[in-house]
Amino acid sequence: MITEADKKLWKFLFPVTEREVLYMHENGHFFPTERYKAIVREDNDQLIAVQKSSYKLVSNAEVIKPVMDQLSDLTTDWYIDDSHSFVENNRMRLQVTFPELTFNDGDSDISLSLFIHNSYDSSEGVRMCLGRYKRDMLKWQRLWRSIG
Repeated sequence: MITEADKKLWKFLFPVTEREVLYMHENGHFFPTERYKAIVREDNDQLIAVQKSSYKLVSNAEVIKPVMDQLSDLTTDWYIDDSHSFVENNRMRLQVTFPELTFNDGDSDISLSLFIHNSYDSSEGVRMCLGRYKRDMLKWQRLWRSIG
């Protein structure tokens, strides 16, 4: 059975691979370099980034699937929130919101969210954080004072 979460996640889980990078020598011939590697989408062969050879490729699937496995075991409700989720070839952010886990900032209840980030162009590393977006900074300040 395909769940709503599965339907929303497929676009995040495209396959990526590393390929060698070639450089053109003065004589016009191409040679591989061991200093760099290319990060490429396997499903359409699009070049995403060129990284130093020390770069550790961590696919979106390697980040997202273990989290989703753990979330499926929770007894509290959660959903993939499109409000701050996005995916591009080079980076992504996935927001998972827990509507039953709330903070009150004095004006309203704010649901807790888990934000999962990854990039292939070094714009950011793999990271996860808990929090919630709120437009009014005064409300944020009151929220953090109420938790802290």
